[in-house]
Amino acid sequence: MTMHRLALVYACTVLPALVTGGPVHAQSPAPGFDSQRLGVIELRGEIDRVDGHVFRMTRTTVKPGAVLATHSHKGRPEFIYVLQGVFTETRDGRTVEHKAGEVVKMTSATTHALENRGSTDVVYLSVTVREPR
Repeated sequence: MTMHRLALVYACTVLPALVTGGPVHAQSPAPGFDSQRLGVIELRGEIDRVDGHVFRMTRTTVKPGAVLATHSHKGRPEFIYVLQGVFTETRDGRTVEHKAGEVVKMTSATTHALENRGSTDVVYLSVTVREPR
């Protein structure tokens, strides 16, 4: 499955559940579609208000050796779906490696750092509710 097709499937199946905080209901499932919920974040308590926020999806490539310093997700819930490679997350004193096919959930309580300790690019999709920038 190409990354563009995977992104489309992700946007059509996971994103509505993120916005509503609940299951995605279709009038009738289309033949050949098999949806699996990968994660849900209840937005109540995550952000103060919807006004002034956007729902954003990005595709990010992380080069070998790149580091995203420790940062907070207060008011900025996010999901990452790893498409390729392995990246390292440090959260609450624990270090965890996330590989292709895995989902990483960040709520307002999350403070963490990310890095690519490998020798190949890491590529992931990110879905977040945040203030526009």
